[in-house]
Amino acid sequence: MAKKKKVQDALFARLKRDLAAGSAEEAERKASLLRSRLFQQQLDFLNDPSRKKTLLCPRRAGKTYALTTLLVTTCLTRPRANCVYITMTRGTAQSLIWEELKHLDTELELGINFHNTNLVATFPRGGSIKLTGAETAHDVDKLRGKPYDVVVLDESKSFPPDIIDELVKQVIEPALHDRAGTLIMAGTPGAILAGVFYEATREGSAITRPWRSREGWERPFTWSGHSWNTSDNQAMPHIWQGFLADKEANRWHDDDPIWRREYLGQWVADDSGFVFRYNDERNSWLPELSEGNPFGLPDGHEWRFVLGVDLGFNDDTDIEVAAYSETCDTMYHVYSFAQPGLVVSEIARELRKAEQIFGQFDAMIGDRGGLGRTIIESLNAEYGFDIQPAEKQEKRDHIELCNSDLMAGRIKVLRGSHLERQMKYAQWDERGKDIDKGFPDHAIDAFVYLWRHCFHHYTRQVVEAPKRGTEAYYAWAEAQEEARLAEQYERNAETDWWERDNLEEVWNDD
Repeated sequence: MAKKKKVQDALFARLKRDLAAGSAEEAERKASLLRSRLFQQQLDFLNDPSRKKTLLCPRRAGKTYALTTLLVTTCLTRPRANCVYITMTRGTAQSLIWEELKHLDTELELGINFHNTNLVATFPRGGSIKLTGAETAHDVDKLRGKPYDVVVLDESKSFPPDIIDELVKQVIEPALHDRAGTLIMAGTPGAILAGVFYEATREGSAITRPWRSREGWERPFTWSGHSWNTSDNQAMPHIWQGFLADKEANRWHDDDPIWRREYLGQWVADDSGFVFRYNDERNSWLPELSEGNPFGLPDGHEWRFVLGVDLGFNDDTDIEVAAYSETCDTMYHVYSFAQPGLVVSEIARELRKAEQIFGQFDAMIGDRGGLGRTIIESLNAEYGFDIQPAEKQEKRDHIELCNSDLMAGRIKVLRGSHLERQMKYAQWDERGKDIDKGFPDHAIDAFVYLWRHCFHHYTRQVVEAPKRGTEAYYAWAEAQEEARLAEQYERNAETDWWERDNLEEVWNDD
């Protein structure tokens, strides 16, 4: 009975809280409280009435908190507001603001209902914030056709130029007119000086009016540009002091690309920031399929296939397949699959599908870190696979070795695949040891796993026999037989030596 009353009390307390949170006056009061926590540059960003805004900041400048506040205050003050927060991957979106939303809900009793699987936060007045990724064309298509109040593209530098251009111009912009919605492109600068985010935030952009120059601005503009530095983050002033200490410790000068890009928030081209030395002309390929050559691989070789799998749930489970031959010094990427939200049976189905296409694999390699070990053990035990553990140590060293193959043209990647996209645009984080978390790397991981099991480096020359029945053929066959007999003689001599030594040991023991 006491337990039942406890449940009832909790339910009534929740209803009371939801009713209070759902009143317009209370919602506006809490929205005002959230705004009062912002420093001036953040507040200017929120109050800017422009419907297309950019936000360019370095790390730890308070960008994400400003974006979260904008989304929450919109849902508090606008009934049935439809807001979406988009990063390159769904997992990145979740890691950036999901826990902050829960913290604000608990602290201010906002009455938010959290759907942890779909990553949707629903407010008492009907507004919602959905977190999602836009890594593939399928992800982008799911965003079409819905009217939005606020759309935030965060970590915008991580989007390949073609994807962010399509997102902005073909998907999001048409969906804003129903509700007179607002589009935000936000992020830190990167090393790729291309795409709509770069064009809208670069110094001297012809399509953007900087907020600081708004007074007296007469030229037409598309975007209202906001930016501030970490030194402006009054809530955490110690961070800027830490940045200055980093600069001194690393002996960065004022024009150092890392200092300018990662700490000051300025666009700087820097090839050293890219993870892979990928080149379209050298490393991209499109197979020419035929009835006798279903994979389009070069003729005259016996091809073997290796599979790599990187497991995920919120992020993609990624399967990559490559082909190599003992008589060809180039490996060819031939298959790519990626999809989030797969359970073990669905992963097994996709692996079996790959087996049906390519036959028995030379090796299957998967990530056994974290829950990956349990999943792979289940796949091996219940479905009969033989997935070997991936070697994850010294990842950067192996990527650099992979880069040697890329620069030598010994790796060909399917043109248009998400593996190609990831290899072209992935960048190192500020430490230069790991791939920046804003860039998806599931296909990269699966590919590096399998690359280490391909032996295209150890090629042997293909020996073509002369035409049978010719004088040259008989001379060639005689030489082959002599070589075989010589190899057998050496092998027998080694065996006789081993047996003689072992017999002497037996005699001596006796």
